[in-house]
Amino acid sequence: MSVRTALIACAGLSIAFTASATTRHGMDRLPGSEFVDRSPEPGQGITVNGQGDGAFATQWGTWAGGGTHAFGGSTTYPDPGFPTFFVVVSSGAMPAPPGKKFAGFFEIDFTDFGAGDFPNHEIDFIGIKDPTGNNFINSVTVIGAGSATTDGYSINWQGLGADIGGLGGNPIVRIEWSQIPAPGAAAMLGLAGLAGIRRRR
Repeated sequence: MSVRTALIACAGLSIAFTASATTRHGMDRLPGSEFVDRSPEPGQGITVNGQGDGAFATQWGTWAGGGTHAFGGSTTYPDPGFPTFFVVVSSGAMPAPPGKKFAGFFEIDFTDFGAGDFPNHEIDFIGIKDPTGNNFINSVTVIGAGSATTDGYSINWQGLGADIGGLGGNPIVRIEWSQIPAPGAAAMLGLAGLAGIRRRR
């Protein structure tokens, strides 16, 4: 019998949402006179929608009243039905790999969530990049359980719960991502480089 099974018989369970965020990381400027899109900026709100299926199916995060996650900080998202169980989401910037313009990460800690109560887990990180901007996410790597995909602007992660190859084996998941300029921006950078070569000659 899971802990949730025992708790569900208790009366007077108070539901409380707690969300806290602190920000860090500064912005910097790439060579040149204009800013390259390095969003999300520190403190920028990211929608985090998490869910687990099974007998105790739950939704947690932004869509459950937990608020957005401030990029560069840490946010605690409780399970609405069992607020003593919670997920901690952290994020920040990383050194950009060669050829990339910006890189960041999300870390999801299910240690105090009882992830094994749910066969499958899924999280959407929405609003990382502006769809109208000229830079997009093109690389996503998962360290830990599950796998992730991106549409260039948001990230979707999915993983197993109790399975030893899932969160049962390691409750902490780290998602690292990086961006490149959109094709049009990359072409402009290339033209600028050619112009510089001609000037040097």
